Amino acid sequence: MLPRETREHKLHIADTLSYQTSRVHWKFGGEFLQAWIYNYYPGMFGGEYYFDDVRVNPWTYAPMKHGEPLTPLRAYAHEVPRYYMQNFGTAVSHPHL
Repeated sequence: MLPRETREHKLHIADTLSYQTSRVHWKFGGEFLQAWIYNYYPGMFGGEYYFDDVRVNPWTYAPMKHGEPLTPLRAYAHEVPRYYMQNFGTAVSHPHL
C-alpha cells in the first residue's frame, strides 16, 4: 500500500565448553545476540484528509460552527474535510536503539 522497507541484520554467537572427569561433568556456555533494524515507513507524510460530520454554510459550504450538518459522504462530495493530518520529520526509525 505504501513504499515501505524494513531491513534486519542479526549477529548471533553461541558457544559451549564442557569438561568431564570421572566424578564431575562441567559445562559452561555463553550466547550473544545483536540486532540492527532499519525501518522506512513514510505513512501520512503526504497528508490525509478526514471527512466526518461537519457543519457548513448552506450556500458556500464553508465550515462554520452553527451551520447545516453534513454527513461524511456529503462532506467528501463537497470537498469539505473536517481534519487534515500530516507527519513531519524523518520516515526512518531504528527500533533497536
